[in-house]
Amino acid sequence: MNGTKHLVVGGLFAVAMAGVGMAAIPASVINVRPSDYSGGSIAQVASATYRLSGTHNWTSNNVYKLWGVILLGDGATLNIQPGTIIRGVNIDRTGNILRPGMLICERGSKIYANGTAAAPICMTDEWDNNFWWFGSAGSTVLQDNWTYTDVAGVRNPITGASYNYGAIGDHHGAWGGFVMCGKAFVNWDDLNTLGSGEVGVEGIDSNLGVKGGGSDDNDSNGEVSYFQIRYGGYVLAPTKEINGFTTYGVGRGTKVHHIEVYNNIDDDYEWFGGTVNAKYLVATGVGDDIFDSDCGFRGKNQFLLGVQRDMGTKGVESGCSDKGMEMDGFEAKPAGGAYLYPCSLWANVTLIGLGYTDCKYYASGVQVTQHNRNVGLSMRDNASPRIYNSIVMDFGAAATLIENRAGIDLTGDMNVTAHFTQSPSSLPDVTYNGGATAGMDAAAVKEYLYGDGVLREEKEASIRGTIFYNCLGGISPNFVGPIGSGTAANYDWVSSSYKTGPWISTGLRSYSGFTNNWWDGNQDLTQLNDATPGYLPIRARVHALTTKLATTSYQVSSLDPRAANEAVYGAIPVEDQWLTPVRFCGAMGPNNNWAKGWTTIDSLGLMPAAPGGDVVVGGSVSAPLTGTTSYITNNITTTVTNGVNGIVYAPNGGTPIAGTSLTPVAGISISPVVTYTITQLGVYQLQTTASLSPASWTVLKTFTVASVPVTVNLTDITGATPPNAGDSAFFKLIKQ
Repeated sequence: MNGTKHLVVGGLFAVAMAGVGMAAIPASVINVRPSDYSGGSIAQVASATYRLSGTHNWTSNNVYKLWGVILLGDGATLNIQPGTIIRGVNIDRTGNILRPGMLICERGSKIYANGTAAAPICMTDEWDNNFWWFGSAGSTVLQDNWTYTDVAGVRNPITGASYNYGAIGDHHGAWGGFVMCGKAFVNWDDLNTLGSGEVGVEGIDSNLGVKGGGSDDNDSNGEVSYFQIRYGGYVLAPTKEINGFTTYGVGRGTKVHHIEVYNNIDDDYEWFGGTVNAKYLVATGVGDDIFDSDCGFRGKNQFLLGVQRDMGTKGVESGCSDKGMEMDGFEAKPAGGAYLYPCSLWANVTLIGLGYTDCKYYASGVQVTQHNRNVGLSMRDNASPRIYNSIVMDFGAAATLIENRAGIDLTGDMNVTAHFTQSPSSLPDVTYNGGATAGMDAAAVKEYLYGDGVLREEKEASIRGTIFYNCLGGISPNFVGPIGSGTAANYDWVSSSYKTGPWISTGLRSYSGFTNNWWDGNQDLTQLNDATPGYLPIRARVHALTTKLATTSYQVSSLDPRAANEAVYGAIPVEDQWLTPVRFCGAMGPNNNWAKGWTTIDSLGLMPAAPGGDVVVGGSVSAPLTGTTSYITNNITTTVTNGVNGIVYAPNGGTPIAGTSLTPVAGISISPVVTYTITQLGVYQLQTTASLSPASWTVLKTFTVASVPVTVNLTDITGATPPNAGDSAFFKLIKQ
């Protein structure tokens, strides 16, 4: 197929699936290695490490095997069709104990991997056979040789092990993962100048220059959507397991939505700096943190569902989930975090923990006990997150650990507590005359780095409109640090050293109604537990105590993550144009489970059959697929039908809108976003112009409408909010 043609039409390589016939899992295998790869230019650059150059088109009538670390080089383009299966080869086959199959997109590369709800793109291991879009529901298969890291941290070969790919299980760590590297600003150790930061991809040969970071926050690596990553996380270097989905300095020009990571031995998602925004992320089964951010990450994320699972490996941070969200400001040295602050935004997140208190951990083959590691939100090392309208539930230690290193004089104020009390005006003034900020003075650079919503906030960091449920250790622990003093022995992993745990102290909370609480000055947080009947913030979760490696934790066996009870109308308004305005807390509204129909966990039965109100898109693929369109159905837009034109609606209060049953929330000042209601099936083209005089129209997106009627705004269609989004004169929607 002509990859250049598809790139011109907007970098899309997808197709509407309606009416397409069923096909079996493709028997044709393309090995991605120089010896027998016919898909384009590839060269070996290190042991079991290969770099792609030029344009590559991966199609669903083939299965692609990654024979080691595959680098998509600077200037290269990779187009992947919906339904395509990509397998990471295990180290027994790659011939290098630290080089499992994985895919890394380098700076300057472009990937267009747009699956559909009916046919997601899947990266998985060598033996997985659960691909419902090819008519395969998964079953017990006899795996080939597979080297695994056992509970003592020793790599042992496993021959002929069986695993049921048709049910929820513990299999993980069989291959690497997926990495994107971009050119946005980052911070890093031993550097104290904006624009100088570059973060090397962990475990990759340093002489290859595989890094993220630069000086363009709007940089684009392409687009990834309806994309699954299963059973990954093998080590690339000692103690360096790879994450499921990782970004290094990726810019907000990259479009990311509808991603699933399932059973990964390290973090499911990690952001090293950059500004990339994402919506609709699913994470289930994680050996370390569900969502982890570091190195000055300043992006935004909305609609995130994370469910922890003890996968029975060697312990916390490598098989038994640690934190729900770990938010760090810099890697290890304060100077790196002083010149670029991590002002990130997180909205509508649902985190479901393991509820354990003690975890058995194996260090150098010796079993030790870790206390109270199961924390919902962890903030340290100058992190400045803003967290809104979320649900944090079932964590066995504390709902939050917020760094409070009182008395420690750092470069600037590195204590996270300070960011909950300081206004954004105290963010550092910096000057960098290079890249996208060339010629700007300090004030303009500050606006460039933090002006996308941050400088309009009341405080640098906040937790608002959030429900904490069944976190019996409290919203914030009332223990005293450091190690060895007072009751800090209960938190034997807490230290005053950087990157070893938040420093905690007394006085962080007022337990009774949060009165005069320094980090809940708006008093819009809620604390509930199982002893309070009828207050579960999601519709259902069934979990039971299970012991693995002497660690006892709660394992979720059935889940309905849609908002319930107080979460249905508990959201506060957030003045940010990129966010989809909603009135519920947590990842999902009360009547729409957007993870149904396209995720692995749905196919494995973790979420029961779709209740009324859900929109489930099923389908199948034939090989090869053709077409140049993306795919929009109601299951993308149901959650925003009460947020049309950027207005959040509440069930009561205020003056009703004439002719409707809706009432606008008082005080909303979000700019409207152009919205279309489409009533005819077919292919549509969205065009835009940067100027009305003269008008020069360019194609912004081509997409297929396969279900009507559907209401979509510009953010829904493009995955971001384009310039002039509130003025319809700058846009044309044309039926092809």
